[in-house]
Amino acid sequence: MKKININEENGFSLLEVMISLVILAVGLLGIAMLQITAIRGNASGMKLTEASTLIGSKIEDYRQMVYEDVTDNVEENVKLHENDSRVYTRTTTVTENSPEPGLKTVTVELSWTDTRQHTVSFMTIISNL
Repeated sequence: MKKININEENGFSLLEVMISLVILAVGLLGIAMLQITAIRGNASGMKLTEASTLIGSKIEDYRQMVYEDVTDNVEENVKLHENDSRVYTRTTTVTENSPEPGLKTVTVELSWTDTRQHTVSFMTIISNL
């Protein structure tokens, strides 16, 4: 017959369980902070995509204009959608290219403010064909 020892202490002590919980909590906090950083990065990328869309649409508008009508312009309160809460300022600067007649350099700059000031700009050349 097998003898059972009642005084054997199998299992985990309270201290071991508490240390394991602390290690688990630190790991979960690290993952939570990583998730917050990823969400902020996605939001920033979305704003840059919207800015690129607004700039691209303005450049396409200028490409369809008559060459003489391509002039400087500043637009306040530009929105991507009618219900958009973000408000942008779009500034277009047109420069005559002096060495090459019949060419204009068009720079479209979009700026907005959320937690800080942001500015994105694109440049293209339009010809008088």
